[in-house]
Amino acid sequence: MRFILCLVAALLTLNSQAADVNGSQWPTMNAAAVYALHKAEQMSSDYEYGGVIVEGNGHYSFSIPNTDNEVAKVLIDTHINPETGYKVVALYHTHPCNPDYIQRYFSLPDTATAIYQSVESYIIDMCTNTVYLFDPSQDIPDDAGLGRTSGRIVNSPH
Repeated sequence: MRFILCLVAALLTLNSQAADVNGSQWPTMNAAAVYALHKAEQMSSDYEYGGVIVEGNGHYSFSIPNTDNEVAKVLIDTHINPETGYKVVALYHTHPCNPDYIQRYFSLPDTATAIYQSVESYIIDMCTNTVYLFDPSQDIPDDAGLGRTSGRIVNSPH
């Protein structure tokens, strides 16, 4: 039941406001995602924070991280005002270092949301500061078993 509720929450955009886009720009989606995730992890070590990576005119930026003040979920607003010239190309969110959860893997709701939205997804394992990428066009959901997907390392501090 919890999975169904998480999946429904992940797939619905309930916020009528457009996500605020940060004014900074990066040449690659990975660079924007890594920066956004490090900004998000500075906001809280206890709750998930997340947002979207956007592309416009060949440059990438990100929405300001938001939270639902939950340890294991965050509803990400994927609505971007079309007048900005940006389009959503990826999702990002933190996985806080919590002994009750496995931070290193994308959960089933994480991968389902990326597949449904047809975008890539980034997470940061806050125990190791490693950033991972799940690309629905290349990666296999549930490759780690039990609804977990490993994705690929984007950057690692080690």
